[in-house]
Amino acid sequence: MDSFEHTTMIDATSIQVLSACLDPEALKTWWKARNAVVQPRPGGLLVLEWDPGSLGQDELLGPLGGTLAGILDKSMSGHFIQFGALHWLTPRGEVFGPTRLEIDVFSKGDPRRKPTRVRVLGSAFQDGQRWERYRAVSEKLWGPALDALRNYCETQALTETEAEKATEPLGGPYLAEAVLRDRRIS
Repeated sequence: MDSFEHTTMIDATSIQVLSACLDPEALKTWWKARNAVVQPRPGGLLVLEWDPGSLGQDELLGPLGGTLAGILDKSMSGHFIQFGALHWLTPRGEVFGPTRLEIDVFSKGDPRRKPTRVRVLGSAFQDGQRWERYRAVSEKLWGPALDALRNYCETQALTETEAEKATEPLGGPYLAEAVLRDRRIS
């Protein structure tokens, strides 16, 4: 297997969920990152850093944590964000990458409606024992991460207006709604 997938429901709008995935302070809160740098636009950077061992310990890979870095290569406000060229630099200095991470959100045809179904897809894991373990560890860590994302979005998320402003570089709410309603965009 070179991929994994998780889904969950969150009682927040899809725009609020995506803003929580792109806001450095939100990522520090729900994903427990020590540092986060995000440029919420296509071509923008994603860099997350965790303390060594803060995400646990694996008998094959050693302490979990380190740095995850990649590029936001596709997005649409209220619908999805996709990160490519993701590389994980382990606390031991080993590098795994590139991989992909896709976060899709679905909220009954309107990115301003609740609830939102979130689908996380991690893919492009390579062959080999260490890579298989990396995929398995990533899949396992996304379960609690989605629970933390749900808790954050349902209790601490930006207001809908703030979330729309934060996700505007992804195409904005007008574009998201126009695509849903099959409207002319220009």
